[in-house]
Amino acid sequence: MKNVKLPAIIKLSLIISLITPTLANATGFYIGANVGAGQQKNSTMVKNEDAPVGALKAGYDINEYFGVEMRYGGVNLHTDEISLRDFTSVYAKAQYPINQHISVYGLVGATSAKVDEVTHYSTENSASFGAGVSYSITDSLKANVELNRVSSHERYKLDAVMLGLDYKF
Repeated sequence: MKNVKLPAIIKLSLIISLITPTLANATGFYIGANVGAGQQKNSTMVKNEDAPVGALKAGYDINEYFGVEMRYGGVNLHTDEISLRDFTSVYAKAQYPINQHISVYGLVGATSAKVDEVTHYSTENSASFGAGVSYSITDSLKANVELNRVSSHERYKLDAVMLGLDYKF
């Protein structure tokens, strides 16, 4: 039987669809999306290149102070000098509620970025970190804004400012 390779977005969708029924009863499970603006750079570029950034995310708040999160995303700009296929990030999330509606949070984790090269693509693994503020619109819906160093590898760097929405089950 031939080995079939699925694109990463299909893999993430499949994983989310398989675990959602199980985790939907857990009060800390959430899904969401972020969009924003980023700057990307590789080791051969003289200056940073601006690019739109987007990511889908799924996470679980263990309690009001700590959670975990996984993201899959990419940029909407490809040039001869730099071309990111996609990235996958996994984070530990420390959060602190300021009041009933506002929380601040920090992210620390790792990112795997697939970058196109002339004849193939390379995978650059690196540390990833960020900080943000979230606002609870309702008990289930949160809006957030964050600054994030998505990829910190010297061969590919991506910094982003993103706005997001999370839906908590």
